[in-house]
Amino acid sequence: MHTHRAAVAAALLMLSVPLAAQRVIPLYPGTAPGSQPAAQDERAYYSPAWGTQIVANVTRPTLTVYQPAPGKATGTSVVICPGGGFVALSINSEGVDVAKWLAARGVTAFVLKYRLAHTGDDAVAEFSNAMKTPGAFQALTGAVIPLAIADGQNAVTWVRAHADEFGIAPNRVGMMGFSAGGTIVAALAYHYTPDSRPAFVAPVYAYTGALPASPVPADAPPMFVTAATDDDLGLAPQSVALYSAWLAAKHPAELHMYAHGGHGFGMRTKHIATDTWIERFAAWLDEQGLLTPLRAPTVQYRSPAGIAYRSQRDTGAVARAEHALALDPKNVDKIIALGTAQAGVRDMRGAIATFTKGLAAHPNDALLYRWRGHRHLSVREFAAAKADFARGLALDSAVYGLWYHLGIVRFVEGKFDAAAAAFTRAQPLAPDAGELAGSTDWLWMSLARAGRLAEAKAMLDRHPDSLAVHDPEYAYVKRLRLYRGEVSPEQLIAPSDTADVQAATLNFGLGNWYLVRGDTAQAKAAFERAVRSGGWPGFGFIVSEVELRRMRQTTPARRSRAGIREGVTPS
Repeated sequence: MHTHRAAVAAALLMLSVPLAAQRVIPLYPGTAPGSQPAAQDERAYYSPAWGTQIVANVTRPTLTVYQPAPGKATGTSVVICPGGGFVALSINSEGVDVAKWLAARGVTAFVLKYRLAHTGDDAVAEFSNAMKTPGAFQALTGAVIPLAIADGQNAVTWVRAHADEFGIAPNRVGMMGFSAGGTIVAALAYHYTPDSRPAFVAPVYAYTGALPASPVPADAPPMFVTAATDDDLGLAPQSVALYSAWLAAKHPAELHMYAHGGHGFGMRTKHIATDTWIERFAAWLDEQGLLTPLRAPTVQYRSPAGIAYRSQRDTGAVARAEHALALDPKNVDKIIALGTAQAGVRDMRGAIATFTKGLAAHPNDALLYRWRGHRHLSVREFAAAKADFARGLALDSAVYGLWYHLGIVRFVEGKFDAAAAAFTRAQPLAPDAGELAGSTDWLWMSLARAGRLAEAKAMLDRHPDSLAVHDPEYAYVKRLRLYRGEVSPEQLIAPSDTADVQAATLNFGLGNWYLVRGDTAQAKAAFERAVRSGGWPGFGFIVSEVELRRMRQTTPARRSRAGIREGVTPS
């Protein structure tokens, strides 16, 4: 009785999805690359042998779109590859029915009809006969398998390129495939371009025998695997092998093996445990943060010129961190992880709210003050940031980030001696070479702006190793090379330095270097480039705004008191 009610409820839920006139999108204009013009028309018919509707002789690949009801979309999408041995597509139970079920839960689904081997009147009979004769299946399908894989790759690329059109996130486009469709998904799990990388993959009783052995990529997508132990085609070990490969490579993966279900259970109701596999998949998506709707970007900071700087859309990291924190709401590490994820999508005010809530539960946690103060800095709330750093240091004076960020606030205030004192305290606490490079850089700038050029040079001489042990393209390492005279100002910024925060950081360092040397015109130009970069959360952008404001407000007679050394060339 309960199973019947659940089935009825699921059917009603799927009926709530708008199904009128599903949009069908040709994957290629004209004849698909590598194919000949169709010798036979595509056929759709019911197969008594398979007990389902199938499509055969696909030569013109298409995507059929199933969108969630208005207001229900999560921003996540999936390309679905039905199975059928590369001679047919089980278009309903492994395609349309899956798409409708997922669309009812906010996932935009694209059912891919990929290219198939040419067959006669009964593709299923030809498949069955080929499976009985050694080498016959390879002869029938070998030429089309690479074309089908190419269709899968192009489908993901197309969906990502048209994400705005469907209200989805390009970085939340995943892929699911059944049996032969699982071959396509497994192929893309191993081999992809930046444009075709799936955000997640779900091979369902996948056939991987046609794929060469390959190492798991370093940035392989998360994987959900399911199959039945009693798979009629003996494919269960291939599903286990996929999971084991991801597990060995330390990539996220989840495996569900059912004792019974055979091959091709798809969305069929069999009144056994395999009926619930799609629910397990949805739960997995939810744990990945992919069923949490995308948040619209919000204004985080408005510049004095009236420019609004906004947060970015979450691609899943924030939702995953929220889910983890909900399971353990007072865990400080998980509070920090959520705030850090929010800052990663430039939702600084969301991060401030997260850390504030954390401090309500842990009012004496110095790290929470460090992180909240950092985000106050990001939105130019300098007094609030300084108060957080002072409170944190009163609790624990051995936290590197508190001293480092207090130094930034002091620099913003124009109190360069106080900034130098803070960075001096930070240096021995630096947790790694990158942070040491950062505190060394800011200490040099603070000392130089305070007129203590000899001390600045001596300090650099005491820290020669911070360059050799860190990424030479790291912005602070590059700036330190400028201060040491190892590169010219013209060499500081490379053509590859296009990321907004990197550009802001380098231009600010260059502007400060010019300012210390008394070249205010060049300094102003560099600060203006930093502000034009778009990297508004970066300290280079933040302090460049401050420097430009100081330049407008400071007369030549007062520049020396502001740390601007007219006509002085550091040795």
